[in-house]
Amino acid sequence: MGDVRAHYLFTNDMRDSVLDSKAQEFACMFLNNTVPSANDNKSLNNSANTIGFYLNLINKGNVALVAANGDIRSVVLNFIKTFQYPNPRTKDSFIATVRDGIQLAPMREIIKILFLYNQIFPDKAYLTIDEIRHFVFFNEKIAFCKTLNRVEVINDIETYRASNELPSCIVPEDERDWNYESRQLSCFLGIMAWSGFIDIDKDGLVKLVIPRQDDLQYKAALLEVIMFNEYWEYGEIDINYISTEAFNALRTSYFNYCDQFILRNDKLNAIATSDIPSTPRQRIFFGAPGTGKSYSLNEEAKSLVSNKSNHIERVTFHPDYTYANFVGSYKPIMKQSDIACLDDDSKKVLSVLNNRTITTQEKYDALYESFKSTDGLTRLPIILGLYFDDSFETKKEDGTKASNNNSVERNHGRAIRKYVQLLSEESYKEKIAYEYVPGPFIRLLVKALQNPEAPYVLIVEEINRANVAAVFGDVFQLLDRNNDGESEYSITTTADMRAYLQRELGKDKDVTTIKIPSNLFIWATMNSADQGVYPMDTAFKRRWTFSYYGLDDEENNLSAAAIKPRFELGKSNKLISWNSLRKAINDELSTDTYNINEDKLMGPFFLKEEALKDNTSFNEAFKNKVLMYLFDDVVKQKRRSFFNCENSNRYSSICNAFDREGIKIFPDGVVNSKWLQEDESTISEDGEPRVTEV
Repeated sequence: MGDVRAHYLFTNDMRDSVLDSKAQEFACMFLNNTVPSANDNKSLNNSANTIGFYLNLINKGNVALVAANGDIRSVVLNFIKTFQYPNPRTKDSFIATVRDGIQLAPMREIIKILFLYNQIFPDKAYLTIDEIRHFVFFNEKIAFCKTLNRVEVINDIETYRASNELPSCIVPEDERDWNYESRQLSCFLGIMAWSGFIDIDKDGLVKLVIPRQDDLQYKAALLEVIMFNEYWEYGEIDINYISTEAFNALRTSYFNYCDQFILRNDKLNAIATSDIPSTPRQRIFFGAPGTGKSYSLNEEAKSLVSNKSNHIERVTFHPDYTYANFVGSYKPIMKQSDIACLDDDSKKVLSVLNNRTITTQEKYDALYESFKSTDGLTRLPIILGLYFDDSFETKKEDGTKASNNNSVERNHGRAIRKYVQLLSEESYKEKIAYEYVPGPFIRLLVKALQNPEAPYVLIVEEINRANVAAVFGDVFQLLDRNNDGESEYSITTTADMRAYLQRELGKDKDVTTIKIPSNLFIWATMNSADQGVYPMDTAFKRRWTFSYYGLDDEENNLSAAAIKPRFELGKSNKLISWNSLRKAINDELSTDTYNINEDKLMGPFFLKEEALKDNTSFNEAFKNKVLMYLFDDVVKQKRRSFFNCENSNRYSSICNAFDREGIKIFPDGVVNSKWLQEDESTISEDGEPRVTEV
């Protein structure tokens, strides 16, 4: 085995499925200095800094501004043409690549080779993934050479296809170091496919997308990549010792290099001088059950509002949910009794005044001491005069008879009786009253208007379980936001809503019409696989940013309890991991036999951590949740072929068979799945040992 001659490091986080939403979201976070610390949210901090490095958002320069404005295609184009090795992702990876003598801009190099291939051998103009590995990343004529002869490389590839022998310029396998090579290479290609430069066919052949004659925008982008030949120059450095300060300077230099080549669009100058666009205002997190939608939404919402719980309101839609629930309406409410807000002393006075078993004189005598102690003896005759017409004798503080029995005060009380509402026995009762009762939308709207500098998030769980057109009603008009994040159009308020808003916001506030302010976000989760969901019309969908959570996108965040084979099912002694079994079942359900849509498959968090604490908990949770879900929702029409047991149309029979046979109740495709074969220990990207299934 030779010495390692080629080191590469990339990431698993740059999935093309989340480029749009994540790039814009993280750009806004960097520009607004709202990236959470690792202590507050380790996962989000890691994702933001990883994507922020590769797309050059950390620098808060031109690229970040373009991304924040939503022009992600221009950001990715800049990434494809400028990303190179060496780069200062980490100090160790930078030093290793410099020592190797590598200088490679891999994505633009793949495009250039494919473009030239189309000119020379148009009928053979493709690259296999293995050819990209060998002839781009590990080719001395490409990765280690500053003067490139791509025609010679193409001829080498043709010779290799004919002979199946690699030329001597290719670095041997045992002299390569690239953890997660296959996965990260797929990530590179996924980004290029997302950008529209390449297409990967069903046989895995990578081909250049040939521009149409009238597609001037794509032609310009392709030409920009093909003609770009710059490299980041890091200058003279002592790679045996790079201080933290020196490494930070290298990163700044690299960021500035990448930033200077972004194609500025017409809006960039306006963006630079105006408020920074924020995270998408209306956003729907969707994917199969258990993919982590709700968790991710909650974590991002908490990060956005800096963990201020009173800045988030959560509501769950259901088939009976209405506009009145969501926005608000005039409703009957129980009002507390008139005396509920009084202090104890006042309540004692009222109890004496309303006591029908004693005379007015006895009431005076009963209240004399308490009013005497508060210098209120002159007020007591007024109060009794308010309530009663009969006479009573009054006393001074020393107990002697008062002059004229305080007749003046008593008469004052009787005179003003018609102008006041006396508290009586009826005042002790709660009453039904009608008031405008705001829903979660109006409640949070008021908070956002009262505090315009702070973000507020309204979270709607299961948004498609209600008829959204009916629930949102005229609020639908407010979902069109302008560049500042405020509603483009307003709606007219009803009289009862107007009265409520003025009571909360102040009489001087004009609330004849309302708009959603830029600091109010509405985020939702959706799972189209659920039974009893309502369809969304295109006009409604168009006003939302959709963040898709792929079936296995978040499995890297699973705990060891979910990954390690540690559960015995049935009478088998074979240890099985939850994640392996889940993937085996998903693969079988995806075959032509069942042809189940992805949104009905199971994500890694379909079972909660509590279900994985021990063997008993797992078996019970698997029966009560997984088997029930498969039985009721997924294979409802094909139970006999999916469940290998007698009476497979009875859930109880399936559970009993599972207790005896374990995974043998499933088809052979599950039992013999590659995911359930022998386990082996591997090393994760962060250097920690990890058990994975192969």
